[in-house]
Amino acid sequence: MLSNGVDLPGAVSANVETSNWYRASRFSAELALHADPAFGFAWWARQSKILVDVQFSVSAGSWQSVLIGEVDQIDVHPLSGKVLISGRDLVARFQEARTQESFQNDTASHIVTTLAARRGMTANVTATTALAGAYWQIDHVQLTTGQFS
Repeated sequence: MLSNGVDLPGAVSANVETSNWYRASRFSAELALHADPAFGFAWWARQSKILVDVQFSVSAGSWQSVLIGEVDQIDVHPLSGKVLISGRDLVARFQEARTQESFQNDTASHIVTTLAARRGMTANVTATTALAGAYWQIDHVQLTTGQFS
């Protein structure tokens, strides 16, 4: 398990739950609190945002990344020497960012690049030329302040 590109010592177990039902994949992990003094109670208490790369190995030395996400919850148990973390993959950034913006007369690749950049991500997309949505000679967008306005 990596945190911001650095190996998190003391990984005991990890669980990844994926879904195709319009929600972010979730992960949880248990780590040994005292595996490395640099990652003790004080380190965990200072963390405000942790980006985690959950990796699994089928054979020794061959690691495969299965989820990259942000930690939503940290539970440190000093007496038992455990750290329990849980969170969601980066899809959560998109789910939490509401928009009423319209992207008419723009390419799909530009829309994806724009939305990813707003969430601190870099899009890896193939440039497209076809316009997404309906094409209008005069761009006409109607925005309302709510569902029943």
